[in-house]
Amino acid sequence: MEPLSRLSEPISRMDMVTDAIRKAILGGVLAPGEQLVERVLADQLGVSKTPVREALRSLEASGLLESYPSRGVVVRQANAKLVEDLYEYRLLLEPAAVRMAVPHQDPGVLMKLQKKLDLGQQLGEENNLSELSRLNRSFHEGLYEECHNELLKSALDGMGDQLAFVAAAGWRANSSWDTERREHAEILQAVIDGDAVKAGELTYSHIETAWTRLLAAFG
Repeated sequence: MEPLSRLSEPISRMDMVTDAIRKAILGGVLAPGEQLVERVLADQLGVSKTPVREALRSLEASGLLESYPSRGVVVRQANAKLVEDLYEYRLLLEPAAVRMAVPHQDPGVLMKLQKKLDLGQQLGEENNLSELSRLNRSFHEGLYEECHNELLKSALDGMGDQLAFVAAAGWRANSSWDTERREHAEILQAVIDGDAVKAGELTYSHIETAWTRLLAAFG
């Protein structure tokens, strides 16, 4: 008998609520500084307050929300200080992770990354910045996934929501997604060619120029 395929990880109600709120934040539906009320969100999403409460805690931990004694939970505001903190840290880690991953990249994964680039072009033309920012993070994660250093991956993955957040906010202020897509294509080609040094250098340049663009948007 043929072996059964492993089932995909089940999606919990809390995960679905978290994803819905995350999409609303990245898409600008929930605006920076907006107060989030459990009861209101629960009514809008058609769920109880429990998964909403858990989702808000998760999104606060990932950096998309902030909590204040007087105001409760609010959507975080993107600003120059957040960009500086994120990109200074990212610039130290991600180029190295991409460089380390190149010798271990699977051709099937590289094909998926190329498809993400093509989909990104479509999402950008549709001005779907929420999904584009999520796809952008997924692309970068695919570049360093095989770096064979769990601490390095964990540190980069932990910034994922905040990086998607500032990217989407930056694109709303200055539409640079097409330039970034071309930079992505150059990085991917270096990875396909097996040139780890060039892939790391291009990743460094990409992050550095994105940092400059974001500072101009929020400065």
